[in-house]
Amino acid sequence: MDSTTTPPTPTGSAPISPGSVPELTDIHAETVTRWIKEDLEKGTITPEQAANAFDELNATMEQRAPDLRSDEVKALDEQFPPAAKPDDYTIHYGQDMTPALKQFDQAARTWIHAAEFPRELGTALAKTIDDVTRHTASMNEDQLAEFGYREYAKLKRLYGEQLESKLQAAGRMVHQLEAKQPGLKQLLKSRGIGDSARVTVLLLDQAERYWRRHSS
Repeated sequence: MDSTTTPPTPTGSAPISPGSVPELTDIHAETVTRWIKEDLEKGTITPEQAANAFDELNATMEQRAPDLRSDEVKALDEQFPPAAKPDDYTIHYGQDMTPALKQFDQAARTWIHAAEFPRELGTALAKTIDDVTRHTASMNEDQLAEFGYREYAKLKRLYGEQLESKLQAAGRMVHQLEAKQPGLKQLLKSRGIGDSARVTVLLLDQAERYWRRHSS
């Protein structure tokens, strides 16, 4: 390649030139830095070209770090991309945001984000939890216990002999989330939330993805 040849640029992106990069959102910055690292890994750009591109983006050292994910995790992240930040989830409570509800909302977003839920599934989990609390709001203790038995039977039919191992994996994930933001275990024990088959299915499926990402 001679000195007049334009350096390769990340696939699908416009050439990066000084002063041409507008302020990027977190999502766009993550996408562009990923392109640069992928092209560097393939050898289509040199380390110097990658460094220049990162400089143009004002990329942090964390954003410049090599992508050490396995091929399996890369494929998983492509199919179920975790939300970039807690505010990415769309959560409606159907009532005015009191200080207590705002505090709960912040905690809920922290839990869902720490569990690495994709936007759609994290939003679905929050909506399902709200649905369950509305459904069980008028239940007494005996009715809540009966609700739990019925919901567990649904899970047993769905997962069979694999249910216990899946519940254990989800329990380990919840334990880690609790350490970061206390209160999740108490939430799951209240008003039949943790007994709900719909809530549990979302947690079990996400726990499988979570541990595939963090198995090393």
